[in-house]
Formats: sequence, C-alpha cells, structure tokens
Amino acid sequence: MIVPLTNGTCVVGPFTTTALTSQVVTTVLAQNHLTVSEQHQLTQLYDALPMLSAAEVQATGTVVATLWHYPPLTTSCQTLTVPLPTLSNPLPAIDSPRLIEQNYRTEAQLMATISAGDTAGISEYFRPMTATLTLFQNRLPNQPLRSCKNMCLVSNTINRIAARQGGVHPAYLDRLSEKYARLVEQQHTIAGLKKLTVAMLTDYTQLVKDHATTGYSPLIKRAVDYVQLHLGHPLRVNDIATTLNASPTYLSRRFKAETGQTLTAFVHAQRIHSAQVYLLNTTTTVTEIALLVGFPDLASLTKQFKALTGQTPSDYRKHPQFQPRD
Repeated sequence: MIVPLTNGTCVVGPFTTTALTSQVVTTVLAQNHLTVSEQHQLTQLYDALPMLSAAEVQATGTVVATLWHYPPLTTSCQTLTVPLPTLSNPLPAIDSPRLIEQNYRTEAQLMATISAGDTAGISEYFRPMTATLTLFQNRLPNQPLRSCKNMCLVSNTINRIAARQGGVHPAYLDRLSEKYARLVEQQHTIAGLKKLTVAMLTDYTQLVKDHATTGYSPLIKRAVDYVQLHLGHPLRVNDIATTLNASPTYLSRRFKAETGQTLTAFVHAQRIHSAQVYLLNTTTTVTEIALLVGFPDLASLTKQFKALTGQTPSDYRKHPQFQPRD
C-alpha cells in the first residue's frame, strides 16, 4: 500500500487483501517464467503474508498519515489489577486416567491410519476428533476459542508426524503444516475449527496416499522425491542418476522393478497429473501450462497427455474424464 504524504511517500507492506488461490500462484509463476518446481516456495511466501480487510487497509493508511504529520504522543504505562473470574460451572473431568488412556489409544490408531494413507478409514475419526474440541474448549478458563485453537495446532503436529512416518517428503509436509497453522489462527468460531479438523485429517491422509514412498528402497525413494520436487525442470535419467550417485542403468532397472514403470514414464505421468490440476483449476493457457510442468513446448505436452488420457489438453479442460486430486 502506498500512502501519499505532503513531503513524501510511505510504502506499507507486504500484505494481501484476498485469499491465496491456485490461479494467483499459477499467474505469478507464468508471468515470471517460473515452473511448478517453484510453486512450493511461492505458496509459502503468500501464506506468510497477513490478510487485511478493506477497512483494515483504510485504517492502516489513516494511522500512517496521522503519525507522519503529527508528533507522536507521549505514552505512559499503568498496571491494572483485575480479580480472577469465578467459574460458574466446574471444568469437565478431562484428565481422568481412563480418558487419558483412551485418548492415547485413539491417537495411535489415528496416526496409523494417516501413515497408511487410508483415505477411507480416516473418516471414522472425524466425529471423535471434532468431539475432542468440544471436550477441551474449557481447558483455558473463559477462553474456549483459544483452547480449541491450541488443540487444532496439536492435531496439526500429530498429523504431520504421522504423514512423515508414512513416507512423505518434508517439503510437502512443511507446506501443508504451515497452511493449517495459518488457517487455525484465522478462524473466529469453534464450528470453523471443527471443519478445519476434518479437512486436516483428509488432506494429510491424501498426501500420504499421493506422495508416500514407504514401500521403496532408499535409492528409489530419493529418485521419486527428486522428480516430484524438480518436476518443472529438465529431468533426464542420466542427470537424476548423477545427482543420486547411482549408475543410470542400475537406477533405471531398480526403478522399473519397484514401481512397475520406467523412470521416464513416471516423469511424464507426474507432469500430466500436474497439468490436469492446472487445466481444471486455472485459466492459464495450455502453452503456459506445458512450460510450468516441465514440457519444452505445447506439442510435447499434447503428445504425452493424449497418450496417457486419450484426450488433448484442451478437450480435457472442457470435458474431463476424471478429476485428479491436487
């Protein structure tokens, strides 16, 4: 925000006035000739920005202009003594040994479900986890929202650890963890926090299902992670093998044996999946999408896309046969 003043200009920021969307990130990537590999860093940057309403922007500008034109006020500090409130209702007995044991058993089962990427089984924990927020909302006297936020932040950490145990690369976990830490603090109602709890469980479990490499050998885990994290950049088998200190022939043989597909086919499949997400969720041109996901040109994207889906990218955008999960 630029605040024009009598004897100069004051720049305030950075901040954002709108929620982050995939379209915003994609547009910035395309305008700056970046690729999908830089999406994580760019999303982190936007997630870290405070979101201000129009009224807050106006108020900030007014304060800046006022402070600029007038000398600052002399302030003083005064200590106020406020009596502690008397609780009309006793706190629920949430610390009983039996309930503590039950909570730990549920937590262990929940983490095992997330670690396994069991997207069907995770729904069994929606009701227990939202009920936990209700149970713990009085843990801090007269601060039910803060109590529930603290529980959501704890859940975020537990879910992240479970997904890591399930074989997800830290780069993916870091992005999702930061996203939910921010969303938790932005909530103003307990009902909203309960919805976030369900979304959090779903997203972490799906992350394991989409990106876990638990069943692979250490070399193939590193190869899969490297491809997924550098998808927008050139990915040749020889270069990947050199980065991983492996023989190209050995890497190719082991990759085919453990994944059932060649390394090159895996790269193409990952790029096509990312292209599908962009096609369905943004208005970015097909040519820009090709460059974003690592194809050298539109023709290469179209050839691989049709071979894998039976449709051209443009046809898929109009009539998708199936919708990939981002």
